[in-house]
Amino acid sequence: PASAWLRAFEASNDGDIGFPYRYWTSLHWSLTQFTPASMEVVPKNVYERTFALAVIIFALVSFSSFVSSITNAMTHLRRINEESLTQKENVRRYILENKLSFRMGNLIYAFLRQHRDTQQRRLHESDIQAFRSMPEKLRMGMHYESYQPTISGHSFFESIHRIDMTGFMNVCHFAISQVFVQVAEDAMSYGVEAEAMHFVLSGRLWYHHGKNEGSPDIVGLGAWFAEMVVWLQWIHRGRLVA
Repeated sequence: PASAWLRAFEASNDGDIGFPYRYWTSLHWSLTQFTPASMEVVPKNVYERTFALAVIIFALVSFSSFVSSITNAMTHLRRINEESLTQKENVRRYILENKLSFRMGNLIYAFLRQHRDTQQRRLHESDIQAFRSMPEKLRMGMHYESYQPTISGHSFFESIHRIDMTGFMNVCHFAISQVFVQVAEDAMSYGVEAEAMHFVLSGRLWYHHGKNEGSPDIVGLGAWFAEMVVWLQWIHRGRLVA
């Protein structure tokens, strides 16, 4: 139309504008709709006015949503940092108030630094509250698919899986659970009665034979230990450390 913004803009510039200038002018106008910036290009008819209003409303909603998400993210990061600083301060106060030795304080700080780098553990079923309301049959199928690839590596459980599918699913559902072992924590202690057979799903452990604290054997992903407890009452004859 004769009253369009482009005609008015060309007239104000004596018609001496090319395509690149028109393109960058349009881009400039679109960016100003998302910011408080101003511009010399304004609507000249009802169609352009309607389009401009629609763009402003869209910009208002999208920009508000963007700012809100940024604010929430910054608040979450600030909360995490505050919790971390509070924990560090509490540890420092505890060491000072209880007059712990310099060596013990260093050991505590060294463990906490290492724990901070390794605290991302596998997600366990007990961590997800929604699973508690699932039907028993569905949970049994979930346990089967979760544990079957791991325990089938053992010939005994692989045979049960092949011969008796129902029995194998009952083993997965009723007899297996997941545990998390902290760094430097004993997964198995010398002279303690064994309570369960274990399979390693992630990380690795060090096995010390007997009471020996010498060079340990590495127990890695996919390995199992304390197998004897499946067949008989057993006392651990070594020490396993995460």
